[in-house]
Amino acid sequence: MFEHILQEFAQRIGIAEFAFSEQGIAGLEIQDVGMVFFERQKQGSDEELLVYMAKKYDTYDSMFPLKLLEFCSYEKAHVPPVYGSIAGDSCILGLRFSPDGLVSGTELENAVYYLNDKFQQLMQ
Repeated sequence: MFEHILQEFAQRIGIAEFAFSEQGIAGLEIQDVGMVFFERQKQGSDEELLVYMAKKYDTYDSMFPLKLLEFCSYEKAHVPPVYGSIAGDSCILGLRFSPDGLVSGTELENAVYYLNDKFQQLMQ
């Protein structure tokens, strides 16, 4: 299911061949956005797609982890919900999609730009 959507997305942005690795991960650098990763996850017969990106943050900003928690809170009501994490000196924001929640490459492209926009809001 997600293979077709990923390929359609790649064609929309001008990439001829783009597919998941054997581990179910695909990543690419998008100009003015940065590195974006797509990870297909399977749990039995259920499948979901994670879309995420990581950007450096100021590790000396001791309030940033709290800011990230508040930003990703259900009270912010991001639609779709944005998930956040910190790994080393990188902040990771991600989205999660079920097969019926993402039906085209256009929607996947919009999700990437939505996620980038959320990163810009967070980093202000």
